[in-house]
Amino acid sequence: MSSGLFYRAFEEKFRGDRAEIAKRLEVYLPFVKPLLDDGGTRRVIDLGCGRGEWLELMQSIGMIPHGVDLDDGMLEDCFARNLSAEKLDAIACLKSLPDESQAIVSGFHIAEHLHFEVLQKLISESLRVLRPGGLLILETPNAENVSVGTLTFHMDPTHNRPLPPGLLSFLPRFYGYARAVAIRLQENGALRQSGDVHLIDVFQGVSPDYAVVAQKAAPSKFLQKFDGPFNADYGLTLDVLSQRFEARLISAAEFEVRSQATDEAIANASVSISELKSEFDRVRQDLARIQQEFDLLRKEKDVLREEIDNYQQRLMDVYKSSSWRLMAPFRKTMGTLRRLRHAHQTVILNIKIFIADILRRFIRFAVARPTLRRVAVRLLSWSPRTTDRLKRLIVPGPVEQSGHFDHRIDHADLSPHAKRIFEKFKSATER
Repeated sequence: MSSGLFYRAFEEKFRGDRAEIAKRLEVYLPFVKPLLDDGGTRRVIDLGCGRGEWLELMQSIGMIPHGVDLDDGMLEDCFARNLSAEKLDAIACLKSLPDESQAIVSGFHIAEHLHFEVLQKLISESLRVLRPGGLLILETPNAENVSVGTLTFHMDPTHNRPLPPGLLSFLPRFYGYARAVAIRLQENGALRQSGDVHLIDVFQGVSPDYAVVAQKAAPSKFLQKFDGPFNADYGLTLDVLSQRFEARLISAAEFEVRSQATDEAIANASVSISELKSEFDRVRQDLARIQQEFDLLRKEKDVLREEIDNYQQRLMDVYKSSSWRLMAPFRKTMGTLRRLRHAHQTVILNIKIFIADILRRFIRFAVARPTLRRVAVRLLSWSPRTTDRLKRLIVPGPVEQSGHFDHRIDHADLSPHAKRIFEKFKSATER
């Protein structure tokens, strides 16, 4: 790296201040803390230690860190904080370390500065110096982020070339590490949870950094302690954001279609509402007309009720008048005479019924005997008038045949005995 204060100022300007970087590095603690439990070495070698943020974090949790860097300006911060660091080349440092002497070999944003052959050497030497189950951590800019790959990566004049996550995670496996995982970092947390992705998010929203965490082989019981962080889901990929953006476009298109359908439905509903309003107005007019007719009927009812009340009042006045009381004996006499007249008619009618019944019996008796029938016919032929009178007596006349005796006789004025005689006569004539 360059000497002097340039790179120190550059880091503070474009990578972030010390507190921000220290906060970002806490993402690796789930990988590191299981190394504190087995009693093995806690030594950490940080290649390209820079201002020493990682050294401070490791020291705070009980690890024993040491850093190397070639930039004097960056090392000044380490020395100012009494952190263990020295000016030394990364590969030379690794070659000087004994086998299985380190718990962690880390390098934050140094891999992109190295030629590929040097990077290969760094990874293979790290495997040698790591204790069983030890970790190699290499963090680098993520060229999968379009903005990083096309712009911000090239802001640092010391960068060599971007390293795709697939390549950098392949190298540890190739050189014999038990496992390796690429974890994407520093993405927008809100965007990670949101499905509302815009085009600018596709260009800039992919995790701007990533790290490869590789682990040296060790007994499986020990390696199981690291399964959680190694199997966790990290960051945002370009594929994920592109798919979300396409889904948003499809959703927007569907929304437009549904919006048009909704507009059509609203228009149809408006027409239906207008029709219903017109129908409602017609019904309201009909109700108003019915109400008017009802009001007229009620007025007519009131007029009729008033007339009835007047007639009843006049009738009561008649009943209360002196003339009505004076004429009471006359009305009573007339009623008696009417009943006597009906009684006289009833007696005559009863006699006629009796005689007719006797004559019919006689005629049936004579008809059943040829000799008497011939004598009766000879006698009746001598007197046609007698024959007619007998016919009228025996056979009911037109009025009587019609059964309309009640038109000539007021049933209400007959006595109970007269009513029985009348019914008897009526039954006989019907036979």
